Parts: sequence; C-alpha cells; structure tokens
Amino acid sequence: MDLKRIGKVVNTFGIAGVLKIYTTTNKIDERFKKGKEVIINNNKYIINSFSHKSFNCILLKLEGVTNINEVQDLVNKDVFQDIVLEDGEFFLDDIIGMDVYSIDDKLLGVVNDYREINDIYYFVIENKLVPYIKNRFVEKIDFKDKRVILTQLGEETLL
Repeated sequence: MDLKRIGKVVNTFGIAGVLKIYTTTNKIDERFKKGKEVIINNNKYIINSFSHKSFNCILLKLEGVTNINEVQDLVNKDVFQDIVLEDGEFFLDDIIGMDVYSIDDKLLGVVNDYREINDIYYFVIENKLVPYIKNRFVEKIDFKDKRVILTQLGEETLL
C-alpha cells in the first residue's frame, strides 16, 4: 500500500459539511466510493457519499460530519488515500523528476510535469510534450533506476 494524493479540498458546499474536491486521480468512482477511507489534514475519514460536479470536481460527504463548521479547516488541504496498485499501474506524479533517455542511452532531459489533453497523457520534458503512448513514443519506464526511455519517434518530438 502507498499513501497517494488523490485530490485537494478547494471549498465547502452548503452548510451540511459537504466538501468540494478537485480530484487528481483518473479513477474517481473507485477512489471516492462509499465506505472508502481518505486522509485529510492527517485525520482519517470514511466516505459517506460523493457526486460529480464537473470533470475533475466532486462533492464529498464524510461520515459523521453534519455541518460546515466541522470542515472549514480542511479547505486548501490535500486528500490522500492508501492505495494498492495493480501490476503495471503507476501514478503520473511518480514520473516527475525522472531522467529521460533515448533508446541508445543518450540523456535527453527530465520529466518536469504531465498534462492531459483530449484523454491522452503527455510528459512535459524541457517544455515540450511527449505523448505517453507505450511502444510508440515511450519505450519503457524504469522505476528502479528512475528513467523514462523514449522510442525514436518519442525522441523526435523533442527536436
């Protein structure tokens, strides 16, 4: 299990203690399912319910919370969850800071960030975007050595 950031409390909603969360996970329905545990401001909470407000924004109701005064201090706090990843799964945040190499082991730069555009994730490398399409642009991600290895086509996107 690994404690991962899955969102941020951006505001409250109404007077019943509902939180407005900006999510940073692509598995919203799984991560915010009723009964799951989240950690906010070093405190554990059980999810009572959630609803989608917009693309990456949800409304979250926590068990035992009945009014706005109980959650005011959670605004601007990150939301974490203990997560077990399946084989081959990773968090995009784990890629940030990794060195980027060509297929012939030439250092090309560092992953500074990532973006999602039209349902495709892109690694930001030296202010250029490389689509994360395995075996087409990205040959391999080596978590042990903290390296991203690009295909020749991926390398050409940096030129």
